[in-house]
Amino acid sequence: MKSFRYYGQLTEIEKKFKFGQDNIKVMFTWTSSSMSLEYEKACTLFNAAVAHCLVGEREPKTDSESIKRACNSFLIASGIFQYVREKHLNTEAPNSEVNDVNLNILTMVYQAKAQECYVLKGMQDKMKDGLLAKIAARTGEMYELCYETVKASDPKRSVFGKQFGPNLFGNGCKYLVMAMMKKANDAKTQGEYGEVVTRLKVALEITKNALVESKYMDANLVSELKNFESVLKKEISLSEKDNDVIYHMPVPNEATLQSIQRVELAKPTLFLVSNFSEIIGTPLFSTLIPFSIHHSLTLYISQRESIVSPLIRQCDDQITIGSITISDFSETQKLQAVEIPANVLNKMKSIVKNGGLLALESSMKTIDEMKNATSQTLSQISLKFENNQIKAKFQKHFQHYSELTSKASASDEIVKNLFNNIKQGIDILSKENVLLERFKSFHPSPTLADGELIGNLSFLVDSLKAIKQNIESLANDDNQNPSIVIDHEIKKYDEFPNKINENILAQNKIIQEIHQKGLGSGKVKEKDEFIAYLDNVYIEYEKLCSFVDEAIKFYADIQKPISNLEKEIESFSNSIPSTQTTWNSAMPANYSSSTGTGSPFTTSGYQMFPPQQQPYQSGPYAPAPYQQPYQQQPRPNYNYAQSNPYPPNYNQQPAFNPYQQNQIPPQFQGQASQGYQYQNAPYNPYSNAPK
Repeated sequence: MKSFRYYGQLTEIEKKFKFGQDNIKVMFTWTSSSMSLEYEKACTLFNAAVAHCLVGEREPKTDSESIKRACNSFLIASGIFQYVREKHLNTEAPNSEVNDVNLNILTMVYQAKAQECYVLKGMQDKMKDGLLAKIAARTGEMYELCYETVKASDPKRSVFGKQFGPNLFGNGCKYLVMAMMKKANDAKTQGEYGEVVTRLKVALEITKNALVESKYMDANLVSELKNFESVLKKEISLSEKDNDVIYHMPVPNEATLQSIQRVELAKPTLFLVSNFSEIIGTPLFSTLIPFSIHHSLTLYISQRESIVSPLIRQCDDQITIGSITISDFSETQKLQAVEIPANVLNKMKSIVKNGGLLALESSMKTIDEMKNATSQTLSQISLKFENNQIKAKFQKHFQHYSELTSKASASDEIVKNLFNNIKQGIDILSKENVLLERFKSFHPSPTLADGELIGNLSFLVDSLKAIKQNIESLANDDNQNPSIVIDHEIKKYDEFPNKINENILAQNKIIQEIHQKGLGSGKVKEKDEFIAYLDNVYIEYEKLCSFVDEAIKFYADIQKPISNLEKEIESFSNSIPSTQTTWNSAMPANYSSSTGTGSPFTTSGYQMFPPQQQPYQSGPYAPAPYQQPYQQQPRPNYNYAQSNPYPPNYNQQPAFNPYQQNQIPPQFQGQASQGYQYQNAPYNPYSNAPK
């Protein structure tokens, strides 16, 4: 049967795995659910027993073979119920029908049914009445015992219907009546006619008692009992008449009758798990080791992993550190061909082409001279304002130019600060020999001893890799070839921690010496930082060139209108005692209104040029106030071990941006500053710059 095969596989699995709340959790569901493997096995056997019960009930029992098959099925079912009750009694599912009470009743009932089959077999075989009475008496007694057990059980835990108890009672009475009748026949054979009358009367009394409960009995059973009642009445009448007329034997009292000896032939068939090997065949997990050994091996693997995993991680970390150090040394070796990088060389050529630091210093000096000349002219004009008429006529125009030069002076200070910040960097970029020496300092030449250090480090890294592979190989052998675990197995890993620690100490000592000699990645990083510094200096240099050109252009443009204003004031001053010359007749042609009419003096101040020719509407020297502060990008901090070649105030932020657009003019983007060419300028610092 498939149920037995399934049960057998469950039994074999239990040897390999452990199920339950604290182990492997598998939910088994029947009328109730549980994680217990015992519950699953009990339910499986219970259903197998029920199947045997149905087979026995469906046998016709009309011949000896049919009776034997039915009896065998009932005995197997009874034996299974008894085995489940003793071995797999479910305590985890109290609401299940598979409980102690039900299993006990079913064991007794189907044992009684098997005993009943022996009665039927005896009747077919025409067994002697005395022996048949003994078998029938035991059958009736077994049914009565079942009835008493059902009656005493808890109805809430019972799975039996209302007819179950009365039918047990009726069957018990039926076979007790049969036993009395067979015993009466046996007494008649022995000439005990008085005993015959008494036993028949006892049988009739039992029948009447059974019919009292006939309301819930099976109809066939009730019919049999009524038939017994009718037969017994006739037999009692005939037996009394024969005894009174013919035999005249005393009729004994019921209490003095000898009890019928019981013979129990039905014994539940023992359920043997050992017999399942032929039924289930090869167990599903027969190749797995037993659970106890598996549990021990699991503990061993857990302990092994707690040792092996940290050792592997320690090896990996140190191998990474050593490999990076060796790689950095190799990169340094590749940089032995020293030359100035192409981008730095292009910047140097551009600065040299524009005259370098000397040209910038000359331009800054020119700006100071032009500013001083403009300031001196304005100072001389201010002395004329002692005359109230002159002051009233020219005060607004003088104030306009004073404000322009004052703003330009503030811009000059910002330009000076920018120049001072990058002065030393420009000096470095102006000298090829200085640049070459600086880049040579980033490429120390390794000695023979340095090469030996790297060789020793490579050997230690390879040794550590071999130790790691050895550990992994031992662990892999454990996984592929599990055997009986013994305590000394874990000790084979004891040698590795000391080997790893010794290797790491030796590596760290070599790596420290390599870093002290500057053979690692430090020089490469230092070179990158220096190139970044030069890039920033060149960006600021291009800005400075544009600012210088704009400053020179501003002072060159403003000198002429201020000079004209000075001449007009002088002319007006000379004409005060005599007839005054009108302003329009004395003004130069380029000071007349663009329309040719009206005064060149407006409420907003003195106009140097016609409106369509107004210069410098933007930039550091524009008439309008400055709109936004100068936002300089943060500079990296170059902290060299040697003396710092860069000015300490290089990262100083200007107070504000003197140029509204805050960008390099188009004429200076991507090319050297050419300087502004103007006429009548006292000096152009870029006119003689090398091309």
